[in-house]
This record gives sequence, C-alpha cells and structure tokens, in this order.
Amino acid sequence: MVGVPGIIFGTWIYAGIYPNLTGILKLGEFGQVTLPELLHVDPKVVIAVAAATALVVRHLLFSKLALRSKRFGHLIKGVEIQLIVNGKILPDAMKKADMTEHDLKEALRSNGGIEDASKVKAAYLVRSGKLSVLKGD
Repeated sequence: MVGVPGIIFGTWIYAGIYPNLTGILKLGEFGQVTLPELLHVDPKVVIAVAAATALVVRHLLFSKLALRSKRFGHLIKGVEIQLIVNGKILPDAMKKADMTEHDLKEALRSNGGIEDASKVKAAYLVRSGKLSVLKGD
C-alpha cells in the first residue's frame, strides 16, 4: 500500500496496537532523561548528527534504488539530452535543456575547442550538466 491508503492503514494498525503497548512502554531506569543529557552534550550536537545521518541514509537509499530501477534513476539523476546530430543543432532538445544557442557555442569552445557546430558529430548535455562532444570527421 502506498499513499493515503497506506497512511490510513498504518494509523489504524497503530491505534489498535497502542493500548496493548502501554504496559510495555514505561520510562525505564533512566526516568525522563533526554539523549543530550545522557551523553552530556549540547542538544544542537544531537540534532546535527541526526540530520547528517538522515541525509547519508537517504543518499544511500536513493543510490540503491536508482541502481535497481531505471525509471527512478532517471527521475533522481536525470537523463542526457542530445543537442547536436551530424552538425545540426536540435531546437527541441535545446528547449528541453533550457539552453540557448549562445550557451551551446560557448560550451563547444570550452569543452571541445570547436567554433562551429557543423564540425560536431554529436553533442550531449549529460546528467552532470556538462557538455560531451564527439568531433566529426
């Protein structure tokens, strides 16, 4: 179950189980001591470590999902866009990449040392945002 039905189902299960857990969920031998008090650190340190850990776990999870699912990988990492084919600039691809012809020519000069797009066999805007250029014959 995903989405709203999953949330409703999970809430229903929790509401049904919670009254039975009240005997189990006691304070324990430490009483109402918080984690920062227990570790003798500033609460901001605990929050920072928890946030950093959450980001690392999310990154690892998304990386694993992107490896397993091509669709998820495209959603998270993007796809390459072919901008030039056999010396011809593809206007629709340029719009999709939000790139002007001036930007493309600048990238061709800086990445491939090419002044004219007609000398390019193929050019791709890759997922990293850089231009990959294959020079023509």
